[in-house]
Amino acid sequence: MTPMLFRSRRPATHWAPIVGRGFAMAAAALLALAPLPSRGHGGELELTVSPSEVAAGDEVIVSGEGFTANAPLEIHLTGPNGDAHFENATADGEGAFSRPVRIPGDIVPGLYLIRAEGAEQESSAELTVGAMAGMAATTADAIPERDRPLAWQAIAVALFLGVGAVGLLLARSARVGPRTRPAS
Repeated sequence: MTPMLFRSRRPATHWAPIVGRGFAMAAAALLALAPLPSRGHGGELELTVSPSEVAAGDEVIVSGEGFTANAPLEIHLTGPNGDAHFENATADGEGAFSRPVRIPGDIVPGLYLIRAEGAEQESSAELTVGAMAGMAATTADAIPERDRPLAWQAIAVALFLGVGAVGLLLARSARVGPRTRPAS
């Protein structure tokens, strides 16, 4: 009798239910971790910046809807210069707010994101900032930092694919059966 590398009293198919159950549990866990769109009073979050193109040092109106009623909100500007925090806002009873903010005069021209965060909700809007009057414009296009939900989604997809690959390997090894060494 040839010795087996992997001894098991069960047939090779005993892995299939375990792999299937493990895969289903991993998929459910990843879906639970994936970020869902935040919603206020039955509507989707919406953030607008008016005007959407300004010069450094100008003022814009940041308005939002769909946030949690009466929730405090942090307003941020994110871009090549990092993150600037503006004065906080508070959503009204309907989950809406509107606040004027002054764009810093010393920032690099480019594409920025205005973000409103609060009560486990976040929304953003693009803002193009040009050179301040009397300042030479730079030619480099600014690239905004990515929103956190995109990073979480990438991590969730990577974990999901990894768990799927392990499940496929286990299922394949269970189907092939135990390996044996040739007799010497």
